[in-house]
Amino acid sequence: VIKLKISLPYVVIDEGAVKAVSTGADLFVPGIVEYNCECKEGDIILAKTKTNLPVAILKVLISKEKALAEKRGKFAENLHHVGDKLWEMCNG
Repeated sequence: VIKLKISLPYVVIDEGAVKAVSTGADLFVPGIVEYNCECKEGDIILAKTKTNLPVAILKVLISKEKALAEKRGKFAENLHHVGDKLWEMCNG
């Protein structure tokens, strides 16, 4: 994502979510501070820090509208994150 400058829709997440998501946890709605996507179920998106650094690639589980309405629950499944085996292979 960084090396190839791949552009994906994304969400900006808070510091607590950054810690969890960057170690492989799924993303929950309360950790999202900004949506920069339509975010429909099944979409592949990035999770970024407030300083615009990508920390994970996620698969959306619920729509943005549902997340905004309910304000809780699991938003996306973590597919790839900073420091996982694929990340290390790409940076090695």
